[in-house]
Amino acid sequence: MVEDLKNIPNNKATGLDRIGIKPLKVALNAVAPSLTHIYNAGIASSSFPDNFKRAKPTTVPKNNSIHDRNNYHPISILPVICKPLERHVA
Repeated sequence: MVEDLKNIPNNKATGLDRIGIKPLKVALNAVAPSLTHIYNAGIASSSFPDNFKRAKPTTVPKNNSIHDRNNYHPISILPVICKPLERHVA
């Protein structure tokens, strides 16, 4: 699953944890054992860590017209460290 973090594009937005993918990739060798433990514990207990569920809501334009406020739709930005666990469980 940690290998999945390497495949996340570098332009992904940061969630509420403010951990960006670029610094995470740099520190991956140091944090991989801890992340693996968290992922495995979540799978073993059939639970998803609460901090992985906290999303940062934002809006994005549906098309190029940024001046029409009816043209936006909401999205939720999750922490990047939850992405591999989500993919693996799905």
